[in-house]
Amino acid sequence: CAIADVPGTFDAITCVEVMEHIPDEAMADFVASLRAKCAPTGRLIVSVPTIVRPLIPKHYRHYSLAILKQQLSPHFEVEDSAWLFRNNRTTILLNMLMNNRVFLLEHAGLRRLIWRTHRQKTFFGTDRDGAHLVAVCRPV
Repeated sequence: CAIADVPGTFDAITCVEVMEHIPDEAMADFVASLRAKCAPTGRLIVSVPTIVRPLIPKHYRHYSLAILKQQLSPHFEVEDSAWLFRNNRTTILLNMLMNNRVFLLEHAGLRRLIWRTHRQKTFFGTDRDGAHLVAVCRPV
């Protein structure tokens, strides 16, 4: 199903971990089709991997804020943005603790401590260490 085949316009459109899978030659048409479906007062919410992470074979590109703005132009303007999931040693440690095949973490106090550590140390990043970029965009 193509975006153009979906009837109507929408107040919010989400594009979560999608744009990196679109070839360069198809990107302009893809963004134009998103704009056609976005209501005049609507918003496009985009999440993409950043250039902090190595490019993987199934991705055409990873993003900086400048690259994202360039690809959304002239149809959308970035209104707000944030970098998520700091790429650091604490993230690696927390992933090892939570994603394992050895044990299931059922201790509520320890889970709260891990979540609090994640929120304080790894959830929000910067343009230099954030693994994902999230942007709220308004139609132009």
